[in-house]
Amino acid sequence: MTTYTSRIHFKGLMLFVTRPEPVQVIVPYVDGDAYVAPHQAYAAFKKDTADSEWNIMDLPGVPNYKTFLLTGETIVLNAGGPPLQFQNFLPRLKRYCPNINKLRDDFLRADSPYTAAHVILTGGDVGWYVSGGKRIDTVIDLSGDYPLVVTGIKNGRSRTLKFKGDAELVIGNSDFQPTGKTKDFLFYYRMFEVGGGCTDIPAEADADDNPHAKNAVIPDIGLIDIACSNSQYP
Repeated sequence: MTTYTSRIHFKGLMLFVTRPEPVQVIVPYVDGDAYVAPHQAYAAFKKDTADSEWNIMDLPGVPNYKTFLLTGETIVLNAGGPPLQFQNFLPRLKRYCPNINKLRDDFLRADSPYTAAHVILTGGDVGWYVSGGKRIDTVIDLSGDYPLVVTGIKNGRSRTLKFKGDAELVIGNSDFQPTGKTKDFLFYYRMFEVGGGCTDIPAEADADDNPHAKNAVIPDIGLIDIACSNSQYP
């Protein structure tokens, strides 16, 4: 029997809620202000490797890759492999803002206008990619008896992205024209009902000593730094 492998690279500003199971990845809409740059939520994959029911376009600045925007979908992956095991490597919000308490309902609801996507994860081998700018991304490897199928559900409508073989997929929430001067990590604190006492953003040293390094699906472009790392809650 053929085994198909898939690599999912979560790049940029998104929150991994690791308890209770299943793990949920909340991809927020980020319009931007004086401190946080505007972000675009998207999915990207190599040209001709999948059939898409989304309207796809070229990924800016990345030859041979296609993309579609995320606009409020619940994303379900045919996850395979061992149960998800998260180590304490993603920047954990309680470390930098110990008083945060309870995600705002605006971000919990799948139909919320504040979220670009909710990704449901049930299995796979979890590792991390650290960029040259010390941004920390999550990379999850899946395996299964058939190629990866990505299903997006919104307002009762279902769309799929069906890969033809082994898959590589980016789910991103990034500034396409980064300057490296914003403090995008501050956005996470605004996702909670109670804040205060926050110690700004992670330092570059927090990205050292990656316990389970994985390669990026798409090489880095621009100055996306530690401030635009994934984060973990609780």
